[in-house]
Amino acid sequence: MTVREFYSAEKKEFALNWTAVNGVDGYHVDLFTDQLYDENGQPFRFSTDVTGVNFLARLPDVFSTGSNYRYRITPFIKGEKGENIYSAKKYTDGATGAYFLSGKRLYNSVSFRVDTAELTPHDSYAIYDIRSGDPVKVDINDYPVTYDALVVPDSDKELLEQFAAEHFTAGMTNYDKIIYFMNWIHDNNDYATEEEYQNNAMWDGRFVHSVVELRKGQCLQFNGALAELMCLMGYDVYMIHCYAEGGGLHYRFDVNIDGIVYGMEVGDKQFDNPPTGYRWMWAFDTNRPMLITRPS
Repeated sequence: MTVREFYSAEKKEFALNWTAVNGVDGYHVDLFTDQLYDENGQPFRFSTDVTGVNFLARLPDVFSTGSNYRYRITPFIKGEKGENIYSAKKYTDGATGAYFLSGKRLYNSVSFRVDTAELTPHDSYAIYDIRSGDPVKVDINDYPVTYDALVVPDSDKELLEQFAAEHFTAGMTNYDKIIYFMNWIHDNNDYATEEEYQNNAMWDGRFVHSVVELRKGQCLQFNGALAELMCLMGYDVYMIHCYAEGGGLHYRFDVNIDGIVYGMEVGDKQFDNPPTGYRWMWAFDTNRPMLITRPS
């Protein structure tokens, strides 16, 4: 599909035209811009179904030099009862934006990509062991089994709901909430000793319980709690069992947003270096993913 863009500052309109996809009955089009956010922290979104190959949206305002925008075009066919059956393949402008003022394409901000990701809330996420090189799906005890995903316990769901009610405020975007929780984990937790780890059964999968109530954990609990929040929000996250620098066993996770894989990691304060500004955490880093493509 080839897509052409048209923008009128005078009319505050943004239009798209694309080449037709054979065999479809129409297209669902989403346009996002960061010109306006609602009280739930959601960016401006204009969505509609069209039967042709043209789309027109009225914008909240004219684009500025720093404006971000993106669109998603999803073909569909009509089912037997007249319902829309949407294609799994979508045409997404996920890496570019705001080209029309300077004549050059600019990258959208990472936060805007996070806030406009297509979300499917779920309560389990895969874990991959990459210590031997080839990724292998594993369970929490590191043995390949049929049950190859971590499941968010109901008790952790309740704790996250309570945490959100106490800490997330009106107007916070998804990106804001993720970064806030990362910083909170880092600032309010200590690294558990092996005795604390065993006595509190921190290996039992209640990662949010560890970091929010006990305020202690290790890499699996710190990263597991954040991964739980993000998978419940709808992000495609998956845990990685790997080796840390120096050879120690380690857990961290990746997130896939529109085909771009980002490395995620959060820890406690033990390795912080205030003179350099280093903190044991990084978010949405394209230089740090462990699995560039998810294995079959």
